[in-house]
Amino acid sequence: MARYTWEVGPCRAHRQRRPWALEHLHAARAACGRPLRVLSYACGPEHTLRTWTTTAPDTTVHLYDTEPRALQWCDDRFRDQGTGVHTHTLNPNELVDGSADVSAAAPADVALVLGLFDYLTPEAIGALVDRLVGVLAPGGRLLCTNGHVTNPWRVFMEYLGAWQVQHRGLDELAAMVVRGRSDLQVIDARLDDSGTNAYVAIQRRVAL
Repeated sequence: MARYTWEVGPCRAHRQRRPWALEHLHAARAACGRPLRVLSYACGPEHTLRTWTTTAPDTTVHLYDTEPRALQWCDDRFRDQGTGVHTHTLNPNELVDGSADVSAAAPADVALVLGLFDYLTPEAIGALVDRLVGVLAPGGRLLCTNGHVTNPWRVFMEYLGAWQVQHRGLDELAAMVVRGRSDLQVIDARLDDSGTNAYVAIQRRVAL
């Protein structure tokens, strides 16, 4: 049973987003030629950046989540690695309505939102993206994920796991994030190999 659970689509998609995000972190580091400043929103245990900082401990990390215990757990582990980490308790509603911000992370080279958009309306996603893009450095990247509209594991998630999320297509997710903004461009859009999740990377254009 444990082996079956490990191999179901949602678990595979969750594992595969780590190498996808690491690919973009490596590209961002190569492009800017210096230690990265990275923010993770709705970070949870933040597996991706903990993997990244094992080889790049000079990264400055800003973590945002609603759960203080998750932030404390991350803080302890990042500091054990010698990584400069800053933790912030922040509810998505506060970011969406503008009563709080992520300005402490500016200027960020990469922003990660891996596993939150599935639960938000298009309007909330747009407002949240505006706040996150506002702290991105020129050339900075926003990495996001969402359950894909053709997810073959949807019945498994909804009826066996009582796991309800908003499913969206790649083009739909990309358009929802960019919303016609001339300062943003899609640089990567793909599915994990199980077809469960859409992965989209947006870049803030460098002004000419």
